[in-house]
Amino acid sequence: MKECANCKQLRPIWKRVKNNGYCQTCSKILFPTKGLNKRSAKKINDDSSYSELRKEYLTKHPVCMAHLPGCTQQSTDVHHVKGRIGKNYLNTEDWVSLCRACHVLVENYPDIGRDLGFVKNRKQ
Repeated sequence: MKECANCKQLRPIWKRVKNNGYCQTCSKILFPTKGLNKRSAKKINDDSSYSELRKEYLTKHPVCMAHLPGCTQQSTDVHHVKGRIGKNYLNTEDWVSLCRACHVLVENYPDIGRDLGFVKNRKQ
């Protein structure tokens, strides 16, 4: 326990700035941290569209397309063959339905996904 440079009370020092120690309460007031960035209106709209498209896609494609070891056969995930960046996020032509087990394998071992055609370069 040391004396806080701001409130002068004996408290655990939470943050040090220029050889001055500050308690947790004072440091949060004097040195506020920047919060998480809020999503833009476009991102909120895209996420809403994605949610609807994903639900429709999984309804139309209820069986896992990979059939890798540990496959449960029921698709629960949508895998984006070319990633989720930009236009690929909502492009259902580059989606495949996978069960969770197969999706984890494809994500963790991209060579397997590439061999099966589930991982492609964005420029292809």
